[in-house]
Amino acid sequence: MLFEILLEIRHLKLIISNLLLYKSFNILLNMKHYLIIQTAFLGDAILSTPLISSLYNTNDDCDIDIICDVRGLPIFETNPYLNRIIVFNKSQNKWLNFIRIVRIIRNENYDCILLPHRSFTSALAARLAKTSCRIGFNKSKFSFLYSNIIKYQQKHEIERNLDLLYPLAKEYKFSHPEIFPLEKEIQKVGSLIKKNGLDDFVAIAPGTKWKTKQWLPEYFKRLALYILLDAELPDKIVIIGGKEDIALCRYISNDKKNIYNFCGKLSIRESYQLIKNAKFIVCNDSASVHLGSAAQIKVVVIYGSTVPEFGFYPYGENHIIIENNNLKCRPCGIHGHQKCPKGHFKCIMEILPEFVYYKIKTSAV
Repeated sequence: MLFEILLEIRHLKLIISNLLLYKSFNILLNMKHYLIIQTAFLGDAILSTPLISSLYNTNDDCDIDIICDVRGLPIFETNPYLNRIIVFNKSQNKWLNFIRIVRIIRNENYDCILLPHRSFTSALAARLAKTSCRIGFNKSKFSFLYSNIIKYQQKHEIERNLDLLYPLAKEYKFSHPEIFPLEKEIQKVGSLIKKNGLDDFVAIAPGTKWKTKQWLPEYFKRLALYILLDAELPDKIVIIGGKEDIALCRYISNDKKNIYNFCGKLSIRESYQLIKNAKFIVCNDSASVHLGSAAQIKVVVIYGSTVPEFGFYPYGENHIIIENNNLKCRPCGIHGHQKCPKGHFKCIMEILPEFVYYKIKTSAV
């Protein structure tokens, strides 16, 4: 009973906080100093870029700072819409770094803090910093610490993040996900493309942090061969990934002719610049999906333990989403697991490379 009352109070706060601001639309134009807290994964960082650019383009007289994890730094450090990047290292001395972050926020005297990341440390830092305007989602941990609570709706994560602007502006200028490679990175990739004759190729990104989201290495390997043997598809394949994916990518490439393994050799921004030239990219439900969306190429994404309904599917149109809809145990978690909770791994095992190849062939690639 008490729990239900608390839920009702929380819901009432959500309604009242937004109704009170209904008459105050476009107060965004009166605010000049913003902070965004996004300390989640690389993919989340990419999906936060439309929030940054939309905020800036609606009020180009403002300064926008961001607090991010080291994983998101490659996305944010070259973003021209950001004034300052503050790195929150959560892997070492987390709470000492947390205190440092709170002090930084207090000293900056931000007009408003936007919290797309739904962690309790983000909410607590914003509250302890004593910034009066703190906007976050109702599904966030410690959301009662926000001044304005936004309903977390079932839509794409980009559009959800943009809902955070609702209390600030009735209208805003929407922007697509963006990544900004340096000129030297653009030149490096251009030379790589020219040297290897990569005028027509498919990209494969087989890595992911979560094992239950990873399509089988042998399946990626077989799919690569099907693509190369098809005269109607590109005759070259490029494999990308981080240093942690080197063994995986080496197995898939197997020194085959016309398979170019750049795993561990390119930065995130260089990988993005490379796949901008790809016909399409094949990947798991990982950051590579959002790299492809930012590059505005077709994404072929294979879902295992997660589902597109979480809101992290390829943004835009004409993408290919492949999943096993015959299992009642899906989804088994929003992030995935290191092993299948049921022990059978059918969500991945039953998606055969022949089926993925068929979906690619029958779509307008």
